[in-house]
Amino acid sequence: MQYKRYFFYLQIIFKHLCSKKHEFMYVKIAIVGRPNVGKSTLFNKMVKKNSSIVFDTPGVTRDRIEAVTDFFDMKLKLIDTAGFDNTKSDEISQEMIKQNIKAIEDAEIILFLVDAKDGINQLDTSFAEVLRKFNKEVILVCNKTEKKPQDDIMGEIYQLGFKNMVFVSAEHKIGLEKLADQLKKSYLNKYNIDLGEMAKLDTESDAYIEKTDRLSIAIVGRPNAGKSTIFNKILNDERSIVSEVAGTTRDSIHQEIEYGGKKIDLVDTAGIRKRLKVDDRIEEFSVESAFYSIKFSTVAILCMDAKNAFESQDLRIAKFAIDEGRGLVIVMNKWDLLTEKEREKIIDGMEKFLQNVFPKTRGLPFFTISGKFDENINEILDECVVLNDIWSKRINTAKLNAFLREVSQNSPAPRCKGHEVKVKYATQISTRPMTLCIFTNMIEGITDSYQNFLENEIRNKFGIFGVPIRFKIKKSDNPFKPVARPKLRTPQVTKRFANVVKKNKKKT
Repeated sequence: MQYKRYFFYLQIIFKHLCSKKHEFMYVKIAIVGRPNVGKSTLFNKMVKKNSSIVFDTPGVTRDRIEAVTDFFDMKLKLIDTAGFDNTKSDEISQEMIKQNIKAIEDAEIILFLVDAKDGINQLDTSFAEVLRKFNKEVILVCNKTEKKPQDDIMGEIYQLGFKNMVFVSAEHKIGLEKLADQLKKSYLNKYNIDLGEMAKLDTESDAYIEKTDRLSIAIVGRPNAGKSTIFNKILNDERSIVSEVAGTTRDSIHQEIEYGGKKIDLVDTAGIRKRLKVDDRIEEFSVESAFYSIKFSTVAILCMDAKNAFESQDLRIAKFAIDEGRGLVIVMNKWDLLTEKEREKIIDGMEKFLQNVFPKTRGLPFFTISGKFDENINEILDECVVLNDIWSKRINTAKLNAFLREVSQNSPAPRCKGHEVKVKYATQISTRPMTLCIFTNMIEGITDSYQNFLENEIRNKFGIFGVPIRFKIKKSDNPFKPVARPKLRTPQVTKRFANVVKKNKKKT
């Protein structure tokens, strides 16, 4: 009953907080702790999908991973963080600590994870002291409690001095309901809300749930091409760890931004190497996550190192994005490292190269940038917005057929098996990506070369560049073909059939 009561009041609170007096729409919760205590496992269980890479090795997560979820009817924004380890002094470890501090500063409630199986160590104690300095609402989550912890470990846990405590097993989904109950209590305490007063509020509005079509942009490429640098430049924040060491980014990092009045889901991905060179299990997960991000994006920004541009792996990544029907923007990073002659050489051969390699995606936008400066960053985002509009474009059926009729008369398809090939009708059957269905009297007569010709004509006429166009060829019905009518049984035939059935029954 107590759980239901808190759930009722929480609904009222959410609707109240989403009124004009309050700007935010969900509670930000950071999951923190030392390495390998199960932060990413708990994050994935609360998000209900494998958003963060989980592996039985300390230090897998490096950046902040954010995701919005409905956790026991609570609208939450969860932040998964890297393991806190202040004993290491290398560059990446120091950047991971900075990401931890930023997550704690941004969050409203902290989930401090400890390992109830191994017990409390010096890292847990030092991190607890760090958390107390921020004066945040902290819930101590004792993970890996499939079995009851030993008495000495329990004593160590209580010595950390946090009053709000929950015992869970993230891997086995044990204790998640109690965690939800504690989150609701902490939420009520944080905002000091009088439950009696809140019960009188109007609860008709459901304004905090907002469903909009968002533009999703995935920044992809080979390792150390400058993807995280571009990601940080767009956000104007050190959101991703940037290092000269290849393979620094492991998880796909999502960040929501607003640009030109449009909501954009920006995704920084791990570097994609050739499969033969991937010999680490963690890197396999990272590459799979990067391809997954391309598959569910609207536009892919292919970032390349200007010194080693257009290698075979770059082409494979671009081909995957085009085959998945995504818009594609080519970005040449580290442009400032090239000499004037090298720049002229790349620009002179770029247009021909793109047309030869990507003939089915004419007009691919191409930008040159330097990660050290903010040049062309806004232009790249503007181009992504334009590609999204083209990707979602729908061609009027009447105009499409009038145009194809004119094209087929001026440049008809070559004859097939001695017969004339006719393009009879066409319609757009889907968007995102654009898919056209063409009806003809002979499917084999619409060859690949003629499809390419029609595609180029459609692109020039309707201004469709930078995104793929798909075709489906179907055979149209012949209106003059005689209809096969079913044979009708006469009464005599029906009677004979009935007599045969009766005889067969008697025999059996």
